[in-house]
Amino acid sequence: MTLIGLICVVLLVPATVFMATAVRFGGERRDRRLAALRLVGAGIRTTRRIAAGEALFGAVLGLLTGGVLFLLLRRLAGGIQVWNLSAFPADIVPVPAVAALIVVAVPALAVAVTLVALRGVTVEPLGVVRGTGPRRRRLWWRLLLPAVGLAVLIRTRTAADVARLPGDDVVDTDPYPIAAGAALLLVGLTALLPWLVDASVARLPGGGPVSWQLAVRRLQLDGGGAAARAVSGITVAVAGTGILATPAAVDARLLAGGRTRAMLRMADRSPAAEERVRDAAARVDLSLRVSSAQVVERDKAFHSARTALLAAGTVTMAVVALSLLVAQIEQLRERARLLSILAAFGTRRSTLVRSVLWQTAVPVVIGTALATAGGPWASSC
Repeated sequence: MTLIGLICVVLLVPATVFMATAVRFGGERRDRRLAALRLVGAGIRTTRRIAAGEALFGAVLGLLTGGVLFLLLRRLAGGIQVWNLSAFPADIVPVPAVAALIVVAVPALAVAVTLVALRGVTVEPLGVVRGTGPRRRRLWWRLLLPAVGLAVLIRTRTAADVARLPGDDVVDTDPYPIAAGAALLLVGLTALLPWLVDASVARLPGGGPVSWQLAVRRLQLDGGGAAARAVSGITVAVAGTGILATPAAVDARLLAGGRTRAMLRMADRSPAAEERVRDAAARVDLSLRVSSAQVVERDKAFHSARTALLAAGTVTMAVVALSLLVAQIEQLRERARLLSILAAFGTRRSTLVRSVLWQTAVPVVIGTALATAGGPWASSC
């Protein structure tokens, strides 16, 4: 139960990060529309309410579109297989409580992200003014979230150690603190990424090819904001995978009396075939025990859960890849005028393409490094 709860957190947090990132797409065009409204007499509070209303309308429209697509695609579920997993359309029914939570949480998240994004923007009748000076990002609250998450995980593990009796290999652990601690840790890594990208690109060398110079200068002017948002989903997914897949995720003290078992399925069921297996095992180690089983039963519940988690992980990684693609397309749309000006001054198209790739690769490397360090660190606690 604990492992399933942790895996659910790892799968759901990237989707939440993607939703928060998608709300901020098209921010510059929205700000220009709000400036036009200010020109005809709308106040600052009115423009904020209009922006919140646009985000709310988009979120509700997205929910309705998603609901319609869900009902249409559910009919095709029987013919789709992911990791050899398929389901009947009648089996794909959302839990009412979870569906109600999604209906409320998605619009609320859209409105909250929009209002937070407008804090650093001044919309005036004659245009939009953004903070162009070097804005120092605060680090303390970005470190507070993962610190609280680690503290929750450490406290849960300590409580499990106290509850373990001598000779017990497994102790029932409350899954909710572990899920909460993992969620705080993953969200904290996402909040820490913009600061880390900003601090890293400020120290990047400015020399080198023209494409590298253009990419570094753009990242420095951006301050790590848009670039970090584009790769935040990858950071969360990689960190969650590190938490689940690193060796420290398993308590090493449980391995002291561990045993390894291997099972062979043979087409030849004669006694001679069994003897050949015994002879091969003896050549490896004389202490190996070989026994035969005529009927092998598999835990259907465990197998179903494992297959479902593999399928959900595949879908989550597809969502992360889609978020990166959509974010890159949106950035290209917002920078179309700048790229056109550079092309008009004689910049080669190949140089511009490499510059865009550098602008994506640098945050991806930084985010992956952060996730690779944060995931195993969390699992060791």
